[in-house]
Amino acid sequence: MTPDRAALFQFLEKFPEGWTEIRTRPGYANPAAGGESGEQRKKELDLLVDPEVKEWVLDRFELGTYERAAR
Repeated sequence: MTPDRAALFQFLEKFPEGWTEIRTRPGYANPAAGGESGEQRKKELDLLVDPEVKEWVLDRFELGTYERAAR
């Protein structure tokens, strides 16, 4: 397990029951854009498309939408 994956799992395990929103800014490095580290954005993208992360999340959480949360 990669350190980033382990850190993500530890972070997610701390969530209380109920609705939680996670904001990420995944992507690729664009030196011309400045601002956020392109390396960090690439790490987020890699985690979001990682099949092991997806399996882990789906085993523990029910994913939802804003429409469903509004009901």
